[in-house]
Amino acid sequence: MLIINIDESNTTKLKRIYYKNRSRLPTMTDVNIVSENLIVGIHRICGKIYLIEIDNQLKNYNIIDTLKIVYGNNKIETEMLSRKDNHLYIITFTEYLLMVDIIDNKKLNFVKTIKLNTTGNQYHGIDIYDNNLYIVPAVVANNPTHILKINTNNIENNIEKIITNEFRDNTGKYRIKDISFFEDGKMIILIMINNGKTNMTINNHVDNGFIGLYDNNFNQLDVYLFSEVHLDSVAIIGNDFYVPLVENKGSFIYKCSINNNKINKNIKKYKIVDFPHGIDIYKSKNKTILGYTSYQSSSIYLIDLDKLDEELEEEPDQSKI
Repeated sequence: MLIINIDESNTTKLKRIYYKNRSRLPTMTDVNIVSENLIVGIHRICGKIYLIEIDNQLKNYNIIDTLKIVYGNNKIETEMLSRKDNHLYIITFTEYLLMVDIIDNKKLNFVKTIKLNTTGNQYHGIDIYDNNLYIVPAVVANNPTHILKINTNNIENNIEKIITNEFRDNTGKYRIKDISFFEDGKMIILIMINNGKTNMTINNHVDNGFIGLYDNNFNQLDVYLFSEVHLDSVAIIGNDFYVPLVENKGSFIYKCSINNNKINKNIKKYKIVDFPHGIDIYKSKNKTILGYTSYQSSSIYLIDLDKLDEELEEEPDQSKI
C-alpha cells in the first residue's frame, strides 16, 4: 500500500463536517489514477489539484505539479473529478465545472471554468460515459432533483437535465452523491436520504441512504438500503463496484457486485482509514490499482486490488437492512 499524505496545515481552523459526534475537515476529496505511474488528487478546502508520480511497486511518490483554482478573487473548493484522456473535469461543491489538462504527464494547465446551472445548486458526483459527462447534485435550489448530461465535445452549449418521476418526487429528500457506469450503460447511483437530523456541520448529524442500480433509462432496478450511514463515491470494474463509507462501526470499503439486474447482497466489508471520500480504480495489463482518499488523514491510499484481502481487514457483513 502507498500512502500519500498532503499536509495543508493552514486548514485546521475551518468548519468541520459531522457524522454523529465524529467530525472531519473536507481535505483530500478525490483521486484519479491516470496510469501505473501517475495520479491526480484534489484537496477541497485548499482548492488545489496535485499531479503525482508513483512507482510500479506502490512504495514511493513525488508531487510533480500543483495548481490552485481561483475564480475572480475567490478560491474554488474542488469536490470530485473524472478524466477523459488528458482532460480533467472537476466538480466544485457549487454550480461550477472546472476543466484542467495534463500536459505531457508533467504539468497541470487550467483551461476554463463553466457555470452549470442555477446559483445555489451544489454538485457532488461526476462520471463520463459514451462521451458524455453525468453530474449529480447533493443539493438543489428551486429545481427538482436531477442529473446533468453534457456532451464533452459541446460542453458549454449542451447541458441537459435528466428528471425522472423518482427524482422529482424526492426533491428535498434525495441528495445524490455519485454516479458510475457499467460497460452496458447500467449505472450505480449513491443517494443519501435526508432524515431531518440537523445538518452536516452540527454535532449528531446523520442521514440514511442507499446504493441504487439503474438501467440506461434511469429506471431503478434494485437497491441496497442503509440506516445512519454517510456515502460519497463509487467506482466500478467489470460487474463489481466499490463504495467507501462511514457507518456506526467505523469506515469501510464495501465490495459489491451485480448479477441479473440485482445487487448481490453477499457484500464484503474492508476496514479502512476514517472518513473516506473519493475512490477510483485503474486496470492495466500488469495490475489493477484501487485508490481512495481520506478526509481524516488528508491522504490518498493506493492498493494493488489483487492484494486487497491481504492489505485490508475484511469484515463479514451482518447489518443488511
